Amino acid sequence: MKEKIFGAKRTIQRGMVIQLSIAIILVIILSAISLYIFTHQAIAKYMVFNIDTETARNELWKIFRLGIGIIVVNTILISFAIIRISTKILAEPLKKSIEATKKVAEGDFTVRLETKRDDEIKELVDNFNIMVEQLGKTEILQKDFIDNVSHEIKTPINSIQGFTKLLDDNNLSEQERKEYINIILEETNRLLKLSNNILKLAKLQHQDKIINNEEINYLNELRKKIINPIINLEKKINKKQNIKNIISLVIMVLGNINIHAQNPDFLFMVEYAIKAPSGHNTQPWLFRINENSIEIHPNFDRALPVVDFDNRELFISLGCALENLCITALEKGYDYDVELTKTGIITVYLSSPDTSGYNSLFQQIPLRQTNRSIYNGKQIPEENIAELREVINDENINIRFYKHGTPEFDAIRNYIEQGNRIQMQDKAFKKELKEWMRFNRKHSEKTNDGLSYLVFGAPNLPRFISKSIIGQAVNEWSQVKEDNKKIASASHLVLFTTQNDNIPEWIHLGRNLQRVLLESTELNIIHSYFNQPNEVRELSVKMAESLGLAGEYPTILLRMGYGETMPYSKRINVNKVLINN
Repeated sequence: MKEKIFGAKRTIQRGMVIQLSIAIILVIILSAISLYIFTHQAIAKYMVFNIDTETARNELWKIFRLGIGIIVVNTILISFAIIRISTKILAEPLKKSIEATKKVAEGDFTVRLETKRDDEIKELVDNFNIMVEQLGKTEILQKDFIDNVSHEIKTPINSIQGFTKLLDDNNLSEQERKEYINIILEETNRLLKLSNNILKLAKLQHQDKIINNEEINYLNELRKKIINPIINLEKKINKKQNIKNIISLVIMVLGNINIHAQNPDFLFMVEYAIKAPSGHNTQPWLFRINENSIEIHPNFDRALPVVDFDNRELFISLGCALENLCITALEKGYDYDVELTKTGIITVYLSSPDTSGYNSLFQQIPLRQTNRSIYNGKQIPEENIAELREVINDENINIRFYKHGTPEFDAIRNYIEQGNRIQMQDKAFKKELKEWMRFNRKHSEKTNDGLSYLVFGAPNLPRFISKSIIGQAVNEWSQVKEDNKKIASASHLVLFTTQNDNIPEWIHLGRNLQRVLLESTELNIIHSYFNQPNEVRELSVKMAESLGLAGEYPTILLRMGYGETMPYSKRINVNKVLINN
């Protein structure tokens, strides 16, 4: 009976009963205090007025009405407060559960919920975490299953294609021809059995009693167009024209099967490629995975037409992604060959994998970050600077290090300040910058791109508050002041230049830049970008002349030094940057 009324221990019902009890006690106490106070006022009035007079009775009535009114107001306010607190206590974990559920629906099985409560909410959280863990294990099993099935499908298909082409050789003996036909038949039967087994698995999974007609027709077509013609071919082995017809049929049907299975190694390479840096963290790339190659395409939907009007920084980012991909390919044991088009489409041809090996730069890819904090002022040793200079292996790409305190360092700092003032007076520039700002954690996790609120040192506040605060901070005076502090804390300013101002050279610069960044990460050196004088082209020309770099194009400007690791930028899910074949 007690549990029915008050609820069992450690339950939401028991908590609500306790809160309601507290509210009632508070109302009683406040009411008693109010009655006590106003009763004393009534007695005082009685001492002043004659109780028989009309005036005295009116005064006493006013006091009692006021007391009752205050009691009612107290009751309403306390009730509202209790309701508000109770609602928040219930709603907060539910909101977190909804957000976590959305992430799971998007394929993130690493998310976990936490709670300090000890009621039904804790039970819900524990069950949710168990469910996500099981789903994660299931996803791994599914991925392994798909990888194995893909391999089992590709092997007979490759055999069939290879031996059907050999059948077209006029110099084959009749015995060799029969042997090849038998192999084709065996591989076709193998493929057919595999298809039947997959369909049976699907039937068992869904408890279907009737297999889909389209699937049955598909198997009939496979048998009719591959197996039967090849059997007939044995009977007409000497008729060359029939052989050619069968070859055409086999290739046509295999093409119509259209089985596409992503190579897990290639997908892994793309996952590491997209850890490359990009302006405003726009991630302006797309990837197409082919059988023996990976293509990298510019995604102009993520271009920055104001600050990067000729897409120079976009193609540099593609070069950085390309270098990550090539380093990862070597780590996986693949040889590669890179082909560039004038329009900036990159194709990486990958050979069969050999034994994978340790690659120190590969280990740095997930560790590298653009660190916009104030550094500690420590100087980089000259031997480390020499190591970084040696990374550049392109005669059209130059790198120069300007030490803190040198005239060149101070000259570049002045050009950065001029660039800041010009850009911050440009409404279009500020509008584009704000479009790529992510004002709180929820906003950042929703897009997985752009400049996180953490970059600006802002707390995780409601979006309308952060947007107002950060928006006010985006101005000429604040930017100049903040950047001067950051430059003063750096060990070196580092300038990359090119001999030509075109897409292939920008991509080559991106590859060299990424190697320098990974090498510096291995040396525990951090970096961030100060491209303002490069982005304002009239300043770029003046800066090149003042530094004695006439005929070169200043392209990327970094500061380097030492400091603490900062939060990492978000990355878009790899599936969203893949172009479907």
